[in-house]
Amino acid sequence: MMIIPHGWVSGIALLLLLVDCTEAFLSGRTTTTTRGFGLWMGLYDRPLPPRPPPLNNDDEDEDEEDIIVAVSSPLFQFNALGQEVNNLLPPLRRPLDKGIPCYFEPNDRMVQNLIDKTSCAVEDACWALEACQGDMTEAWTRISVARRNQLNQKERLENNVETEFQNRKQARLEKEQTRQRLERMKRTKPDTPWLPISNPKPIDDEPWFTG
Repeated sequence: MMIIPHGWVSGIALLLLLVDCTEAFLSGRTTTTTRGFGLWMGLYDRPLPPRPPPLNNDDEDEDEEDIIVAVSSPLFQFNALGQEVNNLLPPLRRPLDKGIPCYFEPNDRMVQNLIDKTSCAVEDACWALEACQGDMTEAWTRISVARRNQLNQKERLENNVETEFQNRKQARLEKEQTRQRLERMKRTKPDTPWLPISNPKPIDDEPWFTG
């Protein structure tokens, strides 16, 4: 009978544990394993959850035609006669009270190109192309001018708001200063009494007093 030293037993146990760890790491197993000297856990306690589905599956939609849609405030407004109220576009040469929509549709190639170049709203691109009779350059220029006017109006509005704020702030400050002066006047007493009632010698101080 062969006697194995106690130190060898510990070494063999450690070797077996290292072998199990190596096998679990290489094979990716996730189950628990028991081997002689106790319970040993695998690489993971539980399997990993499945991957979430992709948010945008571009592979499925790559064959479909993409339509560019820009979101912005409208630049043009027309009256019933087909005229732009701010003269930013040429007249449409047709009235709008008949219920006929714009001749250009959002999925037209010219409309999509104009939106791509100017990032304007779809409705503005359609009406600009109809008013300019399909001239891309003129429609582009008209949209740029309208957008600049819109930005200028916004800047003027912000300046007016800032001016109004400063005016109200100044008026409030002046009112507060007036109130503080009145409070100081109420709390302050005159240094020298001047009324004859409280002055024992009014003639010496006020020669004009004859009474």
